[in-house]
Amino acid sequence: MNISLSFWDLDFYKEQDYILLGGGIVGINAAIHLKKLQPNKKVLIIDDSWLGGGASSKNAGFVCYGSPTEILDDIENSNIILAAELIERRWEGSKKLLEMVPPNIMDFNKVGGTEVFEDGTKVSKDDIILLNTLMLDVTKIENYFQIGEQSISNSFHSKSVEMREEGRIDPKKMMNYLYQIAIGLGVHFLNDTIIEIIASENLINLKKYGQIKFGKCGVTLNGYINQVIQSSNVTPVRNVVLITEDIPDLRWDKVVHFNKGYVYFRKIGNKILLGGGRNIDFDAEYSSEVAINQKIHNYLLDFLYSKILKTTKVEVIHQYVGILGFGNDKIPRVKSYTDTIFIASGMGGMGVAIGSKVGLELAEHLVK
Repeated sequence: MNISLSFWDLDFYKEQDYILLGGGIVGINAAIHLKKLQPNKKVLIIDDSWLGGGASSKNAGFVCYGSPTEILDDIENSNIILAAELIERRWEGSKKLLEMVPPNIMDFNKVGGTEVFEDGTKVSKDDIILLNTLMLDVTKIENYFQIGEQSISNSFHSKSVEMREEGRIDPKKMMNYLYQIAIGLGVHFLNDTIIEIIASENLINLKKYGQIKFGKCGVTLNGYINQVIQSSNVTPVRNVVLITEDIPDLRWDKVVHFNKGYVYFRKIGNKILLGGGRNIDFDAEYSSEVAINQKIHNYLLDFLYSKILKTTKVEVIHQYVGILGFGNDKIPRVKSYTDTIFIASGMGGMGVAIGSKVGLELAEHLVK
C-alpha cells in the first residue's frame, strides 16, 4: 500500500479505455488521434521519464528521408523494395508531422541537406539516377538528389550530394506543442515506473500506482521496450550527441550526413550539433544504458576538429545520450502482441520523420 497516494489519486487512474506506454513522438500522437477518433474514451499515457525523455527530445532534430549512401546500403543489405518503402514511410511521416505541428512552432526550417564524403569516396552518377528514380516514385519530385559543390569544409571531397527538401526542427518545442494539444483533448499523463504488463488480465503493474486496468494498450517504448516485452524484436541502440560553444562566422546552414548517416551534424544558432559514430564500436552500442562510450566520444571530437573545423580551439559545452530502437528491417510497423495489446516501436533513429504517422496507425489499430 502506497500511503503517499490518496484514494482519489488511485480511483482516478484505476481503469482506462486506452493506455499508451511511452510518451514520446509515437505515444503522444497515438493519444491525440485516439481522442479525436473517440473523444469520450479515457486515454492515459504512462512514462517513467519526462515527456519524450527517451529519444524523442534527444535527437538531432533532422527532418530527412535518407542520405544517398544510407539508402544504397539499405538496398545492398535488404532489397530495393524495402528501401523504397522506408523512404515512403519517412516522407509520409514528415508530412503528417507538419500537419500536426505548425512549422513555426517547432522552428522548422527547410535548409536543405547535404551528404559529404572523404576525399576519394563519392556516389556515382548511376547511383544518383537509381536514387532519383526511387525518390520520384515517392515524392513526385524530379532530380531530388543532385551532385553539387561541397561547401562545408575543404577537409571533405570537393563534390557533395544535395537534398533540397530536408530541414531541421527543435524537437523539444515539437513535443511541448503536442503535449498541449493532448492536454486540451483530455489526454491524461502519469509519471511512474512500469513493472510489468499482465497481458492475460489487461493490467499494467506500476511501482507507485499499483495495477491499472485497460481496454486496449499501445506500447511505444521504442529502445526501452524489452524492459516490459522481451519478444519485441526491437534492439536498443545508444546514440551520443555533442554541442559546441558558439562559433563565429559559421557560413553554412544545412543538415549534413556522412558515411551512411552514421555521423551527422547541423547548426543550432552559432553552435554545432554533432552526433552518431556508433559504427566505430557497434557491439558496445547495442545497449539501453545511458553512458558515454569514450571511444566514440574521441572519434566525434577528432571528426569535429579535423574534418569540420580544422581547429581544436572550440569547446564542447554539452553532450547527451539517447536510446534508439531498431527493428529487424528498419521499417517500423504496428504489430499485435495480443488481441488488446499492440506494439509500435523500432523507429530506427528516424522517429522525427516517421513517428507521427506511426502514432496515427497505432490509434487506428487500437480502435478497431
